[in-house]
Amino acid sequence: MVFEEYEFSSYLRCVAPSVIPWNDIPSLFSPTATPQTKPAEAALVIDTGFSHTHIVPTLFGAPWNSAVRRIDIGGKFLTNYLKELVSLRTWNMMEEPYLISQVKEVVCFVSTDFSKDLEKCKRLRTSQNDIVLDYVLPDYNTGKGGYARPHVGKSKEKEKGPDEEQVMVLANERFTVPELLFNPADVGLKQAGVVECVIQSLEMVAERYRPILLSNIVLTGGNAAISGFKERFELELRPLAPCEATVRAAVPEDPVKYTWLGAASMALDEEFMKKRRVTRKEYMEHGLVWAQKTMAGEDVRGGGDTVKDTSMEKDRRENRSHKKRRISEAT
Repeated sequence: MVFEEYEFSSYLRCVAPSVIPWNDIPSLFSPTATPQTKPAEAALVIDTGFSHTHIVPTLFGAPWNSAVRRIDIGGKFLTNYLKELVSLRTWNMMEEPYLISQVKEVVCFVSTDFSKDLEKCKRLRTSQNDIVLDYVLPDYNTGKGGYARPHVGKSKEKEKGPDEEQVMVLANERFTVPELLFNPADVGLKQAGVVECVIQSLEMVAERYRPILLSNIVLTGGNAAISGFKERFELELRPLAPCEATVRAAVPEDPVKYTWLGAASMALDEEFMKKRRVTRKEYMEHGLVWAQKTMAGEDVRGGGDTVKDTSMEKDRRENRSHKKRRISEAT
């Protein structure tokens, strides 16, 4: 369609996490690090966006395909879950997904001690619980937007007069909604949480690469901006990782645009783009399969060209497999 209908002159298709290494990843962990112009040699990308959450190990600027994992929980799922909770307990918000998405971004946080916070919401009165917040709904008649504020008791609300503002009280909804990223089973979804999926993913990568991946974890996507996500992620991953490994995770300043920034940086590398980009003329000459292999970085050379059997080339061939099998370390 891109070449035949829209007649693009050239085209490069790739998955979003594969462009993350083109960002200046060392600066996420050390502000004084030397800026890089080439993709990071190793990065473990946790892309938790609108529809899904992907765990993608990248090595030498390319995703390790057999180790990619996906969780069917993203921002849309969290918004819908919060919408159902709020509609059941306070106001009917089933027809207000955009508003609830704004509420989620403002008030939700990831708890570092879920059981403790849940018990706190059960035992303490609303007025004594610092987790409870009020979200004042927007007034479309006056153009006043919605905002969060500390909880105001019913007695104080009466002093202000009736029907002055519509308030949505949020308590354990603030942390039970993003908890689904770590425990999808809470809503009956038979999938592992994000930390468990990271361990499953690393088991599919050659053992010699695991320590460097654990020390270069990048959290991107809108859900990575939820308060407490990074702290909870590191807290749960540390006991599951090898004791000698360093566990480091970083959230970019703007995790939503980080993928786009990586793609923009990749597009500036003419040498790389020349190898991966497919022109309309090449597509018409070689066909779809050739174009797909070229964009994926696979070897499409013909004739008598030979490829040196280096360790990197062996890893590249191994990485082409999408079968879910354990990769044994060569001795």
